[in-house]
Amino acid sequence: MNEHQQPAGWYPDQHGIVRWWDGTQWTQHTAPQGVPQATATDTRNRQARNGLGIAALIVGIIGCLFGLVPLMFWVAGPLGVTGLILGLAGRGRVKRREATNIKTAWAGVVVSLAALALSVYGAAVTFDAFSDLGEELDSADDPAPVVQNDDEVTEAAAESGDDAAAAAGSRENPHPAGTTADLGDWQVSIDTTAPDGTAVIAEASEFNPAPQDGNEYVVAPVSATFSGDDTGTAWLDLSVEFVSAGGNTYDGFCGLLTDGLMEQGEQFPGATVDANVCAEVPADQVDGGVWRVTESLTLDQSTAFFAMQ
Repeated sequence: MNEHQQPAGWYPDQHGIVRWWDGTQWTQHTAPQGVPQATATDTRNRQARNGLGIAALIVGIIGCLFGLVPLMFWVAGPLGVTGLILGLAGRGRVKRREATNIKTAWAGVVVSLAALALSVYGAAVTFDAFSDLGEELDSADDPAPVVQNDDEVTEAAAESGDDAAAAAGSRENPHPAGTTADLGDWQVSIDTTAPDGTAVIAEASEFNPAPQDGNEYVVAPVSATFSGDDTGTAWLDLSVEFVSAGGNTYDGFCGLLTDGLMEQGEQFPGATVDANVCAEVPADQVDGGVWRVTESLTLDQSTAFFAMQ
C-alpha cells in the first residue's frame, strides 16, 4: 500500500514524533510518540483557549485609563496586577499548546505593567501633594492679637472697606487679561478670552459635543509658572472657573481641547505651562463674566479674578 492509500491516522515521522495523515496529505498536527490515538486526536481537535490573553489585554488597557488620572491610582494598581497575572497565565497556556494568541498575551503583560507604573506615579503625586499640604498646616501660625482702642478700630475698619472695594484681582475689580498674579507657589495669568469659544471647540475635534441649547463655550489661554521648592502640577494645584455675570460658577468638560490644562504634566521650579481652559456657560451670562483662579491645595487658597478682555 503506497502513501496515498493509507487511511487517516497518526504515523511516525523522521523527527521522532507522530504526525496526522488526513488520508490525502500530511498536516501540521503532531503528538509525542506513545500517545494513544484517541488522546492525540482530542488534542488536535481541541479549541484554542485564548480567553486569558484577551482578558489580560482588556484589564491592562482599563488600568492604564484609570492610571492617567493620578487620584485613581488605587484602581489602576489592582487592575495592573490582575492583568499581569492573566497575561502570564495566558502565556503559559500557549506554551502548553492550549492557546494560540501569544502576541495578545504578551501585549496584556506589557499594558498591565504600564498600568502598574502609572499607579505608582499617581500615588507618588497624590501623597506628595498631601505631604506639602500637611507641612503648610504644621507651619501655620495663629496671628498675634492686636489691641486697639475704639478710634483705631473705627479708622481701620473704614480703611479696610475702602481697600476691599478697590482691591485689584477681586471680582469687582478683576485683573485685566494678560496680567500676572501671584497665587502661592504659582504666577498665573489668563489672556484674552476667545470671541467664539464654541467655534474653537468645534475646530479642535469633530467629535466634540455641541453645548446645550441656550449655552455656549467660553475658552481662554492660561499661563502658569511654578516657583515652589519641589514640583507642581498646574491642573491639580490650580482651580480655574468662569464666574458669570449672575454670580454662578462654571467649569466642566467641553470635549477635546487643544493644549488643555489637564493634559499638562509636572513643572519643576521656574517652568511655565501654557494651556487652554474652557467652561460651558448660558449665553446670556457670558458678558460681564470673569475668570477665577484658586490655588486649591493650600491652607489660604489664594484667589484671583481676571477679566475676559
